Amino acid sequence: MENSVFEYPPLEDVDTVRYMILEAGKPNDDLSCILYPVRSNDAGRYLALSYVWGDPNRRDAVITCNGAPLKITKSLQDALKEIRQTDESVSIWADAICINQADLTERAEQVMHMASIYRDAWKVIVYLGPDSQGNASKVFEIAERLATDEAYEDRFFRDWKNKKTHITLLKWLAGLPWFHRVWTTQEIGLAMSAMFICGAARIEWEVLHRAFELLATRATAQQLRTANFNPKRISSLYLSFFQENAYLSVLARMRTRHTSEPRDRIYATLHHAGARIGDENGDRGIVRVDYNKDLQEIYIETAVGILTRTESLDFLSYAGFRDLSTPLPSWVPQWHADPRTHLLSAGEEDQFSASDGLDVGGNDEEPIFQVYDKKLRVHGIHCDVIDWVSQDWARADLNSKPGLRIKQTWSKIKDRAYVIYGHSILQALMRTLVGGDESETTTQDFSSFWRILWDDKAPYSQLLQSTATTVAEDKLEESALFSAQAWYALKGRKIFQTKGGYIGIGPQTLEKGDSLFVLCGGKVPFVLRNSGSDGYRLVGEAYVDGIMQGQVVHWLRPGGHQIVPLQMH
Repeated sequence: MENSVFEYPPLEDVDTVRYMILEAGKPNDDLSCILYPVRSNDAGRYLALSYVWGDPNRRDAVITCNGAPLKITKSLQDALKEIRQTDESVSIWADAICINQADLTERAEQVMHMASIYRDAWKVIVYLGPDSQGNASKVFEIAERLATDEAYEDRFFRDWKNKKTHITLLKWLAGLPWFHRVWTTQEIGLAMSAMFICGAARIEWEVLHRAFELLATRATAQQLRTANFNPKRISSLYLSFFQENAYLSVLARMRTRHTSEPRDRIYATLHHAGARIGDENGDRGIVRVDYNKDLQEIYIETAVGILTRTESLDFLSYAGFRDLSTPLPSWVPQWHADPRTHLLSAGEEDQFSASDGLDVGGNDEEPIFQVYDKKLRVHGIHCDVIDWVSQDWARADLNSKPGLRIKQTWSKIKDRAYVIYGHSILQALMRTLVGGDESETTTQDFSSFWRILWDDKAPYSQLLQSTATTVAEDKLEESALFSAQAWYALKGRKIFQTKGGYIGIGPQTLEKGDSLFVLCGGKVPFVLRNSGSDGYRLVGEAYVDGIMQGQVVHWLRPGGHQIVPLQMH
């Protein structure tokens, strides 16, 4: 018996869940627990543990489970020792122990219980890891003061430039591996109450969330970009899980999250409000959890499920970024591939409306779409053909000095663009460079950028909003701000011009001869590549100045532009 290892007895049925009683012990005592099965709704009071697995193949630690040794990862051992009590046992759910990870069928069944496990827990314990650098207590104190002391909060944001040490600590916290896990959104998004532990330091989730919500809303976009700091990585964890229209954004964040199981990029989101389908079979996820299923099949089912649920083509904006090692139809998003660019259609809900409310079927009747043999059949309006494409852009290309690439691009597009845009040509160029923003601040920044680019002898400068009173130092700062904003939109994209003279930005993979479509049910135009009898391949979404607000719908007329069926493969 001394050499025996723990073996999982099979669960009675799919509604049974295992929990563990972690026995009391001193800090240096070995870990010991009792594992027991209960019906999923009879668990009683327990803690649910959320932590970073580490390498699942390196199980160098041991816990005695029902009298037999069970190998676990060092990170789980550390987490359990932090929450173990010295005087009483604690009921806990921890995935690596409570689920037989070697049994793929059980794993799939238990994944479907995880939402209720974290939702019904007395408290979710988030273990961030050891605090080897001594940062946790400092950053938790900063967060606590931000969240609870209004005077400190006001001083903090007024004195942002002198808070570099504080911001460095906050960035350190947001950069910890736990915040990059695929399961994080579900585990904390459903928690009634949660505590974060890092080493010996502790903070309530409500307090931490409030602090990072303030950082996300009170700091300016420019301050956050300059600091290379994204507090929304933490502040958006909770709300996004309950907003139906945020589901695609949640999936998009999974692209850069860490996991040893790529299928979990989908499975970890299935209890999101936007991933549920109600039909004659009851409420269910858009796909069924199955760890024996190919990743490609899961991605296709996910795309079809989203289309079925939303009757919208918004999901196509997430396709077109290709990992060529994964053989998938071009219209199916690859949720493991980091596009390394920012979506045009993400963010403001109603910023664009290229199809002007036309539904997926192209008329006012029941939406029509078909998926068969991995092909997607939709309707759309063929707008134009791409006639010129820029080279790839680098960050330095967008500086106002020397600005050679901008000047070359202007020289190439201005004559035909003027026919389309007339006296609004510079506004069209500005909007194109930043993906549609035409706010007063952006217009002011572009005016300074344009004048510096041409040494105040800028062509068409009389069409710009006057900034003649702006001092030279301010003009330089405004120009730099516009350059940064343009890089945000142009990173991973190219500028193009159509045969008709329209200018826009689209994926790096677009080519001369590609077609520009407004698809019924799509908020933005899409670039498609004709592949003969098979139809089209999706290249990606595009910003095209002058057709982002439904203008092409008004082009429809007999003998002219028509809504046509097309298929993508």
